[in-house]
Amino acid sequence: MYDPDGTYWNIAFATGPDRNGQSKGVWRYVLYKVTPPQTDEERKNPWLRLEIVTELASSKPMAVSYLHSFFMTENYVIFTEQPWILGDLSKMIIEHVFKGLSLGATMYWDDSEPLQFHVVEKSTGNIHPVKYEADPMGFFHVINAYEENDFIVLDAPFKSSPVSYSVFQVKPLSGSIEELKDYMIKNGPAAGLSRRWVLPLNVPDFTGEITSLKSMGDTKSWLVTNSTVYLHPEYLAPPSQYEKQRAFEFGMVNPNFMSRKYRFAYGMGFPSGYLAGSIMKLDVGKKELTQIWEDPTCRATEPQFVPRPGSTEEDDGVVVFVCLGTSKENPNTSLLVLDPNLQELGRYSVPFATPVAFHGVWLP
Repeated sequence: MYDPDGTYWNIAFATGPDRNGQSKGVWRYVLYKVTPPQTDEERKNPWLRLEIVTELASSKPMAVSYLHSFFMTENYVIFTEQPWILGDLSKMIIEHVFKGLSLGATMYWDDSEPLQFHVVEKSTGNIHPVKYEADPMGFFHVINAYEENDFIVLDAPFKSSPVSYSVFQVKPLSGSIEELKDYMIKNGPAAGLSRRWVLPLNVPDFTGEITSLKSMGDTKSWLVTNSTVYLHPEYLAPPSQYEKQRAFEFGMVNPNFMSRKYRFAYGMGFPSGYLAGSIMKLDVGKKELTQIWEDPTCRATEPQFVPRPGSTEEDDGVVVFVCLGTSKENPNTSLLVLDPNLQELGRYSVPFATPVAFHGVWLP
């Protein structure tokens, strides 16, 4: 993720001693940043400006929680430890080293583990002393995050049932087209329903009794032990709106509103597939999905929101995405442009079938 000045932030897994020569377990999380280059040498190799901001040992002595993405606000980086476990040393040795299976085959879901949120102050690397926990849930991609008063607001599609990469393994992919279609519909989508978590930054001392804390909207939080807060989220849209679309994933906001309070997000629904489908607009102010774009002859992939040059309004721009034609006789791939209300402005098509793609970027 990026700060407005171009500073790049990321999180890695590491093993072995940390930068101070200490080892508190097999795995740890490493938060680092790369500030914009200042010299010709740094412009040739921006990694010269890499700085480790903080390191945190995994809460599991022999494994680490899988981390697909993380949240960032103006002053904080927030990352999770979810019950989806990776790098378990015993499983790595047996399944990966001796049996020769993929690293994905060593991953597993442990519903006895809570979902945990770790808050890191970007300016100092200090880890916030309050521990935040919730029921076991997992997610892939964030929508957005921001600070409001003394709270941090986190939005993403979470699901309480196990998340996995099993759909991408050789066995299900090697079946017939119909078998694969049935498998993907039955096991997908990978994302859950979009939820909002609110983390209180300042909490009172624990008095020996569980105490309900002030929160925002329909979210809830309780002080359950000294400096440990238990969280309950709210839906960003009612579950009834997902009956056909099944999920809201690959959420994208106006890039000028990343890490800021926002109202609109654009993402994908999956009425009949796993990685491609429809485009939806989420209004987090109204807490509902307000518009849907769908074309049975063309499956949408991950959208990007492109602000109008010089614009200041959040909804002033267009939604762009690639759409995959469904005709075997006349395959095509299209670039589509929608207005903010998901009305089609135009499309450019080429007569070729292309694979599903996602995680593209828009360069002004």
